[in-house]
Amino acid sequence: MMAKLVGGAEVTVRPKMTSYAFFIQSCRQELRNGKDNEQNLPFVEFSRKCSERWKAMTPKEKKAFEQMALADKERFQHEMVGLLHERNNEPEKKTRTSRDPNAPKRPMTSFLFFCNAERAKVRADFPNAGVGTISRELGKRWESCADKAKFDALALVDKERYTKEFQAYKAVKRMKISLEQDSETEQSKDVDGNEDVNGTCANEPNNSMINESNFTECDV
Repeated sequence: MMAKLVGGAEVTVRPKMTSYAFFIQSCRQELRNGKDNEQNLPFVEFSRKCSERWKAMTPKEKKAFEQMALADKERFQHEMVGLLHERNNEPEKKTRTSRDPNAPKRPMTSFLFFCNAERAKVRADFPNAGVGTISRELGKRWESCADKAKFDALALVDKERYTKEFQAYKAVKRMKISLEQDSETEQSKDVDGNEDVNGTCANEPNNSMINESNFTECDV
């Protein structure tokens, strides 16, 4: 966990969790909801049983925890960027996230669309379950889902939406940069023009050198 004092308060960034760490978290929740004799299980024995269960799980069973770890990795990266900005003395960005608020929302995967559709049903079936148990059950139901094509189609549409919005977002950013550069160029021209008006031109004759001796009788 990284920490930094900002305005007298400590700002921390929680370390990212691995898929196995989320699995352990789920096991702890199951232990709390289990029998009394299981709740008093020694830590060493608990760790050994968790390790054995994890090794016996199939890749399909581990997928839900891997999805949770991936989401937590993104959370950690975003928070770290914000902390580094604070360390670089950028107070205007202290209360902001690293992500541009004008940037389009990232596309969702078919699994996330499935989770959004099924989470309420799973919670109704397991009213006392924790986050880890819910996620694991969602992973199981996803693997046995017979209508994955529906969620794949939703993910494809969302990916196309993101691609179009991101292209428009980049075009706007390029336009803003171009306008800022043009503005800086115009300001530079204005400054140079003012210097020419207020200064003395190189080809302008010096008035101090013009006197009556410069004129001949013919000039008169």
